[in-house]
Amino acid sequence: MVQIIYFSISGETWHSGEIIVQTAGNTQMVAEQLGQLLNIVPEPIQPKVAYPKDYAGITQRATAEQSKWPKLQAGPTVHSELIYLGFPNWFGDAPPSVKSWLQQNDVRPTKLRVFVMHEGSGLGHALTSIQALAPQAIIETGLAIRGGRANQAQLALQHWLLALEIKTKEKNDDRR
Repeated sequence: MVQIIYFSISGETWHSGEIIVQTAGNTQMVAEQLGQLLNIVPEPIQPKVAYPKDYAGITQRATAEQSKWPKLQAGPTVHSELIYLGFPNWFGDAPPSVKSWLQQNDVRPTKLRVFVMHEGSGLGHALTSIQALAPQAIIETGLAIRGGRANQAQLALQHWLLALEIKTKEKNDDRR
């Protein structure tokens, strides 16, 4: 069994040097595209207190959460051996809501395939943080997608999935 678990917020976001308003967050858009490719319904990580819709408020809260991670609504629990975990890059790292979720869930020996939305900083050091919070998890090659291209990420997702399957097959062939 496979899961797609993601953290995303809607409202104002930074896009190609300006602030725009979106009804669905970038990560949600990509998670839904991935869900269509894999025929899986994505599951959101949601904080108990919703984020503000304005960019300044979101940034202020994200900064405050660096030292105190948010409490989460009851949400996705781990029930598979492979999880696609998606989130935006915040300050070069995974958002505190994702860190809270990892801390609250036992993801061993689950394989994690991470996809990250960004506006120039790629994966940052999110994979290192995730490995520290889930040391028994197997972290596979991640995918960084520019937030401004989130609504057209299907081809990048297809290439990523193909590359991951080729690597998995090569590892299995090496064991013979």
